[in-house]
Amino acid sequence: MRCVERTFEYLDGLALVALLRANALDAHLFDENFVRQDWFYIIFYGGFRVVVPSSQLDQAIDIRDRFRNGAFDLPAEDCDIPQCPNCGERSGEPDPSPRRTLFLIYILFFMISGFLLASEYAIGFYVVLWMGVHTVMLIPPLFRYLIIGRYRCRTCQATWRETPDKPFCVQQREAERALMDSIP
Repeated sequence: MRCVERTFEYLDGLALVALLRANALDAHLFDENFVRQDWFYIIFYGGFRVVVPSSQLDQAIDIRDRFRNGAFDLPAEDCDIPQCPNCGERSGEPDPSPRRTLFLIYILFFMISGFLLASEYAIGFYVVLWMGVHTVMLIPPLFRYLIIGRYRCRTCQATWRETPDKPFCVQQREAERALMDSIP
């Protein structure tokens, strides 16, 4: 067995193995369970190895190179990539800035609560308790508003918010109903 590629991403390795197997090659993700047991040492272990028999190495390298160069990518219209309202390109990606804002709020909350708990007044404990209860109640709607449906265009860097046509629970029920209707 010869190594075609080393990767630190488990799903990346599985995707490459699936692609090689789809092309009739005997590919395996070596060290899969060993590395996943102690993923803090993933760099020390060398990551996951995608291996094939020595006789199939040249074919596997060719397929791997085409995969890395994007030869197997789907056209943008077949993907669920949002279209930018500013420039019209299909190059939307999740916007990272709301996540950063939420993380900053999280850090500030714990800094303030730590300061109040360290103060000499007992009222600090009750303020922290009150803040904690109310913050826990605010997290799901805040998370949904700040993160879900926020996109940024790779081309013009415009940001926008796009709400789904239907909530996920409705889509899930419709999918389950369609599945049950298709079963004879």
